[in-house]
Amino acid sequence: RSRVLFSLAQELAPMLALAMLLLFIIAMPAIIVRAMAFKLGNSVHRNVAFGFVPNYRQAYAVFLAPTLALIVLMATFGFGAVATTGGNGSAAIGITIAILAYVLGLPFFAYIAAKFYVDNSRYGDSMFSYAGRAGGFYRVYGMSLLLGMGIVMLVAALLGALGSQAVTLMADQSTTGGVADPGQAMMLLLSQGIILLLLVPAYTVIYAYFQTQRFNLIYGNTVLAERYGFRARLTTAGMTWLYLSNLLIIVATLGLGVAWAKVRSARYHLGNLDFVASEDLDGFAAARRRNVSALGDEFGEVFDLEVGI
Repeated sequence: RSRVLFSLAQELAPMLALAMLLLFIIAMPAIIVRAMAFKLGNSVHRNVAFGFVPNYRQAYAVFLAPTLALIVLMATFGFGAVATTGGNGSAAIGITIAILAYVLGLPFFAYIAAKFYVDNSRYGDSMFSYAGRAGGFYRVYGMSLLLGMGIVMLVAALLGALGSQAVTLMADQSTTGGVADPGQAMMLLLSQGIILLLLVPAYTVIYAYFQTQRFNLIYGNTVLAERYGFRARLTTAGMTWLYLSNLLIIVATLGLGVAWAKVRSARYHLGNLDFVASEDLDGFAAARRRNVSALGDEFGEVFDLEVGI
């Protein structure tokens, strides 16, 4: 319902939609806390409930501060440069600085967000903690970015080579006064189409690599009660097959297989996550589950907000 109202505001009253968006940004940290409390508060393992500490002050420091900093940065270096220079080269430099700051700051934001989620989660009366450092996120994000740039440059080079062939072919025909060879033209078009189609599996592999490394990094550095650990064993090949096969199933069922694909993905993730302990879990006492409302979950769906690790 709220999503429909926001869509209508975008069409009929853009300023109202902007005000709604600003209110959402301000309320976002509280929504995340409520959504996590609802999500974990309704999760149980071995009759022991999970939970989430409603640390609103830390949530606003983690989520709102970087968002406002990015908005100020974009306004100062990007839009401000356009307004004061009339859109010349200085504006491009300002926007480039803002984008670089965003790209360089994104891994650190992912680190503090993951640490916030883990450090405020609990299993029964035992707290989780995150023992990793920001450097791991910079490695994952940096390698994923390099792979993506490599794919873009490779595709650009291949398309450029095919384009050069097409120009040479047309120049030769113009010089000789001949008629275009339909077979050669068709082969060039077919080659370009194949290259573009290969972008889908190529970027699926990159996305699978990113999600695999991120999952293994976060859960591999998660500690429970300061003595239990986890070992994540996701592989890029396995995740790539999971994504592609889920996509085929969803398309084949005209969207009816979405729920099944989500369950399949969850089972795959859990099946490749090991709990490392030197003693039994029976010593954990079940803690009383907190009564939390579904308010955070409802608001989170308004903007397709995904919370959690």
